[in-house]
Amino acid sequence: MRSNSEKALDSAESNIIPSILIQTNNLNKYYKDTSSRVDVFQDINIKINESDLVGIVGKSGSGKTTLISILSGLEKPNTGNVLFEGNDIHNLPDRDQEIFRNRKIGFVYQSHYLMSEFSAIENVMMPLLIRGVFTKKAKERAEEILERVGLVDRANHRPRELSGGQCQRVAVARALVGRPKCVFLDEPTGNLDNYTSGKLQELILELKVKYKTCFIIVTHDLSWANKMERVLKINNTLIEESSEQ
Repeated sequence: MRSNSEKALDSAESNIIPSILIQTNNLNKYYKDTSSRVDVFQDINIKINESDLVGIVGKSGSGKTTLISILSGLEKPNTGNVLFEGNDIHNLPDRDQEIFRNRKIGFVYQSHYLMSEFSAIENVMMPLLIRGVFTKKAKERAEEILERVGLVDRANHRPRELSGGQCQRVAVARALVGRPKCVFLDEPTGNLDNYTSGKLQELILELKVKYKTCFIIVTHDLSWANKMERVLKINNTLIEESSEQ
């Protein structure tokens, strides 16, 4: 039976107001040449809290990947800004932007982009080594997260010796090893069969609970989107929050 103190702690935690992690203000993105302009999206104003699980859906070419590239600091908007923990990430000096991307975010692409010449554990260690973490400590952290994704026994295998699903799990481990505030995933199950896709989805949901990390996931898979806590839909250059996909 749960003690009164445990119940009180749960009650207190449930009353905590979530902190805003990411906020956009009148975000605009367009491409233009000498004769025309194509708007990707206009005046996007969204707030994403710490530990949110957010799906981003929309038609192909609607700007989903562009949006998360801007939210993560990889691409700049034309106008508007992105605040991450209150800091305007696109106005940071170049060195501070590099530190932000290394320490605050993780990114997982549809293609895993593992470095073929390195083993799984070496790939996972890389963000920590870039940060300046000692090799021994980086290896310990990499082993810990590889165990969490069920691949510690494959730590010394190179990508060509792993299945597609295993490579994606290594990519997820690499994104999480630095203990970021937010992990962005761009169609992470797009190249996987249904069974492997389902297992990866289960893993991400487990990791979200375990690490209390914010996950923002671009997906075409509506069954996957239906498992999200929030869904943002890009539609006709606008973005709207919807509970129905």
